[in-house]
Amino acid sequence: MTVSPKLGTRHSLEVLKVIRNGLLLDGGELGEVLLPSREVEGQTLAPGDSVMVTLYSDGEGRPMASLRTPRVQAGQVASLKVVSTSKVGAFVDWGMPKDLLLPFAEQKGPVREDGWVLVMMTTDREGRLMVSAQLDRFCPIPAKPTSRAMKSRWWRRTALTWATRWWWMIMPGE
Repeated sequence: MTVSPKLGTRHSLEVLKVIRNGLLLDGGELGEVLLPSREVEGQTLAPGDSVMVTLYSDGEGRPMASLRTPRVQAGQVASLKVVSTSKVGAFVDWGMPKDLLLPFAEQKGPVREDGWVLVMMTTDREGRLMVSAQLDRFCPIPAKPTSRAMKSRWWRRTALTWATRWWWMIMPGE
């Protein structure tokens, strides 16, 4: 069984053909994925070769590939630097050509340019990559509450605090 490539993750993809703009890779369900020529300068890749890439989408929603290794992948948590803010939210640097959006609705407090924010990479309703600082939506509670008192707001806040502090220990390995 082959794993279908997903945006925001690293995959080994096969080169389909060489074109003027770079290489077209077999993205499975994503279709043909462009690996821009600026990414492969000095490398000799031919049709049939496999190359390890990170998948993301360009500004128009088309899948793209990069040889760079990102600071975070889909489903992982990381502290990322805020590079700019706008009317729709903040943009964070994840080590790829296109920065990720942290929408206002996904922020946990004030976010400032050149600051750092703890986020999880996910997708929006339309399948576009983004990050969220609302970790409580993704975080498993460390222990199942067994009494009425443990089901209180205090319990949920305590569990979230625990998970936020120790998330690096429970995050999936690379």
